[in-house]
Amino acid sequence: MRLGRRFTQASIACPWRALLIGATITAAAAPGLFQLELRTDGRTLVPVGAPEIETDREVRRAFDIRDPIAVVLQTDHPQGVFNTDTLRRVGALTEALSELDGVRPFDIASLATELGFRHRAGTLKLRRLLEPLPETATALNELRSDISRIQIYDGILVSSDSKSTAVLLGTPPEANRAELVSKIRRLAAATGAAPETGETVAVLGAPVAEALLGHHILADLGVPEGLLGARAWGDTRGSDAAVTRSFRPGMVPVAVAVMGLVFLLAFRRAVAALLPLIEIGICLVFLFGLMGWLGVPVYLTTSVLPVILAAVGAADEIHIFRRYLDLDPGSTRTDAAHRDLVGVALDEMAPPVINTSITTAVAFLAFAASPLAPVRAFGVFTAIGVLVCMIFSLTVIPALLVLLGPARLARTGRTKASVDPVAPAISAFERLAGFAVRRRLAVFAIAGVILVVTADGVRRLEVQDSWIDGFAADGGFARATRSFDREFLGSHLLRIGVEAEATEVEGKIPSEALDAFDVRLPISHDHPERLEGCWLGLFELPGEAGARANRRGELREWTTWIDRAVEANGQLRLTMPRTGGSARFWPRPAEGDEIGFELSCKPLVVPATLRRIAALESYVSGMSGVGGVLGPARYLETVGFMLRPEAEDSRRLPGTPRDALNRWRNYGAIRGSERLGQLVDTGFSQGLVTVYLEDANYRDTERILREVRSYEQEYLRPHGLRLSFAGDTVVSQALIGAVVTTQVRSLLLSLVGILIVAALLGRSLRHGLYCVVPPAFAVAVNFAVMGWLDIPLGVATSMFAGMTLGVGVDFAIHLLARHRRVASRTGANQGAIATALSVTGPAILIDALAVGLGFGVLVLSRVPANGRLGGLLMASVLGCFVATVFLVPALLTRRAVPAS
Repeated sequence: MRLGRRFTQASIACPWRALLIGATITAAAAPGLFQLELRTDGRTLVPVGAPEIETDREVRRAFDIRDPIAVVLQTDHPQGVFNTDTLRRVGALTEALSELDGVRPFDIASLATELGFRHRAGTLKLRRLLEPLPETATALNELRSDISRIQIYDGILVSSDSKSTAVLLGTPPEANRAELVSKIRRLAAATGAAPETGETVAVLGAPVAEALLGHHILADLGVPEGLLGARAWGDTRGSDAAVTRSFRPGMVPVAVAVMGLVFLLAFRRAVAALLPLIEIGICLVFLFGLMGWLGVPVYLTTSVLPVILAAVGAADEIHIFRRYLDLDPGSTRTDAAHRDLVGVALDEMAPPVINTSITTAVAFLAFAASPLAPVRAFGVFTAIGVLVCMIFSLTVIPALLVLLGPARLARTGRTKASVDPVAPAISAFERLAGFAVRRRLAVFAIAGVILVVTADGVRRLEVQDSWIDGFAADGGFARATRSFDREFLGSHLLRIGVEAEATEVEGKIPSEALDAFDVRLPISHDHPERLEGCWLGLFELPGEAGARANRRGELREWTTWIDRAVEANGQLRLTMPRTGGSARFWPRPAEGDEIGFELSCKPLVVPATLRRIAALESYVSGMSGVGGVLGPARYLETVGFMLRPEAEDSRRLPGTPRDALNRWRNYGAIRGSERLGQLVDTGFSQGLVTVYLEDANYRDTERILREVRSYEQEYLRPHGLRLSFAGDTVVSQALIGAVVTTQVRSLLLSLVGILIVAALLGRSLRHGLYCVVPPAFAVAVNFAVMGWLDIPLGVATSMFAGMTLGVGVDFAIHLLARHRRVASRTGANQGAIATALSVTGPAILIDALAVGLGFGVLVLSRVPANGRLGGLLMASVLGCFVATVFLVPALLTRRAVPAS
């Protein structure tokens, strides 16, 4: 506290030097603003080393997965997309997108790239669906029929109503997503739609959501639309075109203007509105410049930091200026008297200002315990910002008050009420204090009943969030995504990796271990039944007496698959299928010689394994919220159809391992070896099932994951099959769960931290308890209201509680500080309560209005989650104010806070 007084005294004595130091520090930090980066990638909000992210990374690496972007063309043509002009534009758009940097040929899928089951004339090569471009009614109807017969393109490349078609593009991992999406939008607008014919184009997908969310965040911060590439974002149906083209000022300028208006109305002086705005501007420049110099990007979590600091940073000036007006007798006009008056006001207000700033900083620092880097950044830099605002309040503000002089600050008029609009509130707060003192038992009873009732609301709270909730429901992107989810299989992907144990065993057996259709191997296996369908190779060993070479000079070998496997007496007895031939006709070496064997198990060519995967695909496709499923079994059935489209039994799974292996080879020939590698690994031990989700959100996706895990345990694990989850939905699940969990944990840390710091600064545990009661009470009530109104805990809404504790504690600290000062001077506890509330009440009211309305500016955010956060914070600030003016006086009545 002494250090704070020294700062204020030095600033009052040498105001120009204080301003020069502040300006120098700010100027040094300012260039860091140009080093700032924006990171809206969901993976930044997941703990490093989280198992979900590690699994997602492994699956992506194993199958070379890239996040898809869908460019969707919609037409009002009577024949839907099956008209020559639209199909020609599909080809042009596909070609344009294929030329983007980092895009590989097999990363693009559209009607122009995929093969049908018809052959090129005079060859056995399959031709592409748009080869040649259909121009007659007969050819167009044939294309429609072919796509319907193939089946796997329905809901993927063509919508259920045939009014839309999609070009799918894998996002290059090294690409700047905002720039890539901007380029894709420009290409789509230039080549992919003809508005005069009723065609529109939308660009959708998780990478687009991330880029567009970053665009909204920058717009919220007040970055001019011209710098955000409005043309690139505003020309397509998938953008939030209405939002982009209309004027919507940034939240930070609006927050500053709102608080300035509150100060102007409350104090009736332009300087009262000007001084806090100066501090807010200095603090924001310094803080974001510091973030830029330190290489800390702007995350989703820190995007609201300017509004928070704009609201919190100005609170100190409210109490300082309020106290200055209370001390101003309205008659002294000399510079010396004015300087003394500023000194007295700062001398009284420095301790509570320091206390409130430290406790608020500690509350936000609790977020630094999070394992999530963006949450840690939010906590650390908000705390730094609060402390920087405190320092400027104790240095720059006193210097400016002195330099402005008494003429601009002193009261005018004959009475205090004539120039002080809050003067009537003084007596009102005095009466309110009397009521709380006299009816303290009733106050406690009402508060107790409210807390009991809140238990029901808190019990109803649920965790729920989704990517699409980050966009306005009536915005272009949200509408286009919902339309895509209705007409296609779904815009959100859940990747399920299916893995089985691959077996590779080599050895030797004596010739007598080989019978006509049986082989006895001197090895054991925990689950011999899992070997059924695996491959068994037998070969002659060089140097054996009976060894013979074939026509090419190679030793003879014979390969078949295992029809049945049992273990007896430490040996495996393997029975080969009779249709695969018999070892009886294989040249057998002389008795006593040895034969080499090779046991190789490739699970995804084993018919039984493929049937289990098919059952998994069928089970998942029937779940609520799932639009469709594509996996190894579905693709193998489709390959069978494409090889024999006229055969009635062609769309079925392979019946033997040899058939399955041939089917996989045909898949690679039809779709390319790269596409084959995106479905199964080279050892055929891992496969990838892609699940398309409709309107994916945390609650529904959690249910789907839980049910799939249950299915795995019951039907797949007993047969050696294991599942792993990947995709944007899994990352989103981990993100939401991690953020909500860490925010709730931080709430307890904030509460304990505030209690300890407030108790230490107030030199009393009771003082600390009295400080945390109002914000804790407000948080409990807000949680209950959220439960009753079905407002879920999400990434943004889970942040309000910790922020409420940090901000709401200020009211009680100022009230307790004034009560302690008055009580130590008069020794009358109840009189001190009334006096303290009458003196601090108006400032607390102005503080609550300014901070509440400042937070309320968040409702203007282009990100709905931030809007909900703003509404919760407004309600919390109001709750803290009410709890402070009722509960704290009632608590003080029981026993006075120890005098200093």
